[in-house]
Amino acid sequence: MTIEAIYDGETFKPKLPVDLPPNAKVKLTVELLSDDPDEQKKQEERRKAFLEAARKAQGIRANRPDIDEAYRRLKWKNQK
Repeated sequence: MTIEAIYDGETFKPKLPVDLPPNAKVKLTVELLSDDPDEQKKQEERRKAFLEAARKAQGIRANRPDIDEAYRRLKWKNQK
């Protein structure tokens, strides 16, 4: 689940309603978003370059389940 939110200096406030029960424990990973189209393009290019490097490294690190799992997670996240 990906939730866009605004940080007001104390708390994160979701932009849209969140389908979670009250007091649900969650793990947040924060990615700073930009409204600047040029910065968004740069961020996407960096993500693609990182995934390409990870793909190349995957061949070097063959038969390493931990690296394979990390690559799958990154690839899945980038497809959103």
